[in-house]
Amino acid sequence: MLLSIIIPVYNGEKYLARCFDSLFNQDLDHRDYEVIVVNDGSSDSSLDIVNIYKSKYENLKIISQENQGQSAARNIGIREAKGEYLFFVDSDDYIAPLVLKNLINIAVISQLDFLGFSMTNTSSSNYKSIVDFSKFNPDDIQVYDGLSYISNFNYYNTVWWYLFRRDILVITNLLFEEGKIIEDGIFTTELLLNCKRASYLDLNIYRYFINEDSIMHNKSKSHLAKISEDFKFIVHKFTNLIKLADRKGADSNAIKRLRARQESYVFFLFIRLLKDNVSFKEIKQFILEMDSINVYPLNNFIGLDYNSIKLKILTTIFNHKTLLFFFMKLNSCLKIIK
Repeated sequence: MLLSIIIPVYNGEKYLARCFDSLFNQDLDHRDYEVIVVNDGSSDSSLDIVNIYKSKYENLKIISQENQGQSAARNIGIREAKGEYLFFVDSDDYIAPLVLKNLINIAVISQLDFLGFSMTNTSSSNYKSIVDFSKFNPDDIQVYDGLSYISNFNYYNTVWWYLFRRDILVITNLLFEEGKIIEDGIFTTELLLNCKRASYLDLNIYRYFINEDSIMHNKSKSHLAKISEDFKFIVHKFTNLIKLADRKGADSNAIKRLRARQESYVFFLFIRLLKDNVSFKEIKQFILEMDSINVYPLNNFIGLDYNSIKLKILTTIFNHKTLLFFFMKLNSCLKIIK
């Protein structure tokens, strides 16, 4: 088995058929890859749809469990996977047609641990574009170790823009942090830190569907509080990942990118707190917590990867308590950050 595609499904009835059609409309022999669906306690017709596709495709495997969250569902998929390489797909997204054979061939011929590619944010239900692999010769692609990859690329946090060798997870015991909403950034970064051969193709493979019903668009107070706590958890985890990178001999550019990524979570948590109209007292407590682990003020966030004027202005405000206090007063009246 060359490839295992893992799809966590929770109430995905609206989009599952499109996702499956894209995964089976491929040029890779069905005997060479499996699609593992982890039904995470769906209460809609998702399981019925999966069973319809199961009757058509022998390489579709179904695992059902009580609702435990996306991280737990992904971990179940990892444990059940048999493929040499793993690829995560979300049930409301889809991929370009006729791409899997080339991706796997490049990964295998180049003996890659990690192969990244590009993606498109789209609200279209059927975005199509031709993916031209002709300019990529597997013998000529540039290969990095994981630390050099981090040093040279502003990689995505999410886990669906790459495929990777399953053995790495076996060797490192790497799994997703269960019970966390925003777990991808930790997983992707730690995975790269353990890769010896990584490469990137500037090809538009993945279609991220902008879904207003997704978990990240949940506006409930309890959900927003959960996101805030998970952001803080990730910030603390990145402190350990940066120490690990340093022990592995990361260059200064890689360390700076990792610090910038860590600070990006702090920056967007500031945004979240302002949207939630928390008190200045709560903001000061948050600042003290971030200062205690040397992630405040934000000294690395603006630079290599985050360089817009808007971000620069907001970072300057967040880095100065007096400016931040007056900005919070202004924002409460004018709703600058909504």
